[in-house]
Amino acid sequence: MDVAHRPEERSPLPEPPRFKQLDTNLAHTAEASQVWNVNYARIMENNFDVHHLPFVHRSVTAGVGTLIDPYHVETDGDLITTWGQLRQDDGKSAEESPGWFFRITVVFPQLSLIELSPKVRLLVIVTPIDENNSWVAIRYYQDYVKIPLLGRLLAWLILMVEFKIFQERQDLPVLRSLKPKQADLKSNKFVAADAGSAQYLKRHEHLLKVSSKLGIRSSEL
Repeated sequence: MDVAHRPEERSPLPEPPRFKQLDTNLAHTAEASQVWNVNYARIMENNFDVHHLPFVHRSVTAGVGTLIDPYHVETDGDLITTWGQLRQDDGKSAEESPGWFFRITVVFPQLSLIELSPKVRLLVIVTPIDENNSWVAIRYYQDYVKIPLLGRLLAWLILMVEFKIFQERQDLPVLRSLKPKQADLKSNKFVAADAGSAQYLKRHEHLLKVSSKLGIRSSEL
């Protein structure tokens, strides 16, 4: 073969990111995917926003407190982790009135693990189709029932509630109404509960600037 026409050698692709805390047994999980007409960074921003649960989803999350305390954010390169408690704003300490614990772990730019309780976890993948449309895949893990058929059925029912109520009726109308359509640091007015979203958007904008210098389009990130 002519040396000039040899195919270019490619560097090996890195291993896909994995969360060690997820069970490799998928017998009590369920997954589904949809295409949403929402910018992928807006969806990722929403994944961090636990504080919207008692407001946007109050018809389903009755009793969840409106105070987010304590709240922690930790960044390590492409890994962003937030955790804390949503609890009642009753003037008591977190020890006296603990509330609902959560943890969100994001591997930049589009992989999220959302832990809503010790027994319920969501793995969410958000892939941009273009600047205004995204492919969203969600897998629910539940540990309440581990009998294969019943466990998968329960996970599927939880997943349907997620898509049909939490997303289609509640989250998506809000996300579609946001302006500008593309998330950015300048257009947001952050409060303390937005620290995770702010860290995500900060890294997102940094990489957009780097890609621009390299001639890579934002839709390719």
